[in-house]
Amino acid sequence: MTIGLNLVSIVVFIFILRSIDLGKFQSIIFLFLVISFLFNAYKPLKSIIIKEQFLFDLKTQTVYKNQRIIATFDNIEFVEIINISDGDGGADSYLLNLRLFDKSSIQIDDSGNVKETRKVAGEIAAFTSKEIRDI
Repeated sequence: MTIGLNLVSIVVFIFILRSIDLGKFQSIIFLFLVISFLFNAYKPLKSIIIKEQFLFDLKTQTVYKNQRIIATFDNIEFVEIINISDGDGGADSYLLNLRLFDKSSIQIDDSGNVKETRKVAGEIAAFTSKEIRDI
């Protein structure tokens, strides 16, 4: 996991460490640093602490996300894999979605590992009796 601190936060942090006797201004700078750190760290920490969990219930033919019903197998048109290329010859990333008949989609995963994405897509497709489409 990478927690990205912006350059301003790092500079402010160094400034705080070097100048302990700033008085009231020190509190403002420290508050800015804490808020900046929390802003930058919130999303990565949230995704680690609150991991999204999907459950495909064969008995009820229902898909759950974090214990909430998000679709039924009858609503799923196909399992889609979307290849996202940056165009610079760098690493591609892959989105794994459930495409519904109403043309909306439910994102299941995003990964830079095509083999793992295809493996998970195959398991979901076999479980739900749907086809896989590459987009």
